[in-house]
Amino acid sequence: MTADKCPGDLNVLGSDEVSELFGWPVSLLDEIRELSDLAEQGEIWIDEWRRRDALLRASGPGQSPREQVEATRSAALEAWYGRPLSEDDAGDRMLRLAKRLWAALQGAPDDEALREQLERIDDILSSKQQRGLKAQFQERRERVARWLLSSAQIDDVTGLPWDYLGRYRRLSDPLLGAVPAYAGVARRRALAEAPDEVARLARQLRPEGMEFPAVDELDQLALTRFPSLVIEAAAKGDTDAADIQPGAATVASA
Repeated sequence: MTADKCPGDLNVLGSDEVSELFGWPVSLLDEIRELSDLAEQGEIWIDEWRRRDALLRASGPGQSPREQVEATRSAALEAWYGRPLSEDDAGDRMLRLAKRLWAALQGAPDDEALREQLERIDDILSSKQQRGLKAQFQERRERVARWLLSSAQIDDVTGLPWDYLGRYRRLSDPLLGAVPAYAGVARRRALAEAPDEVARLARQLRPEGMEFPAVDELDQLALTRFPSLVIEAAAKGDTDAADIQPGAATVASA
């Protein structure tokens, strides 16, 4: 049986005989749900989830009435919440319907969606009302953070986006101009100067903070100190320094 295209009778939409929901084959929605369950249980990685989810959705309808799907899902959830405990089968059907419709609405999350999930989880963990579920949400938090840190867009050491951190891979020197920055130095300075929003997101991924040994700054100083001394000496009239100055400047900017 094919489900009516309006919210209509939830019992019909949630029945065992229904074969299609708002243009989506029910079997396809169940495959999408099963795939997301595998990811949430840690059995597949986020990249595989995204790839396989996209392949499955390519077999779905080109268009689907999103507002109707959302309204029907909300109605199914309300029916599930209000279901007496004695009506377990009916409650199970409403929950199954809600999950199928969620599969129609939501694909595997991109990095931005994962960031939003992480923020919501942190809000839940900080709520006194949710203390009984802390272990469950903490496990989910760790999984979402691992997914984000595996992203090519995120530095897994600091939790900073690479497009922000990349600005610190070359630092300004008063004598040499832009010089290469050691990774540790770039990370420390990027964190220190990060805007509030960027810093907050980094702390979400790396709440323990990062230690950057002083040797990183010493290495950075060693990179620029000799060329700087040569330039200073040449400016004071040292002819030997003047002879090697172009080479020193070239080394510093390499």
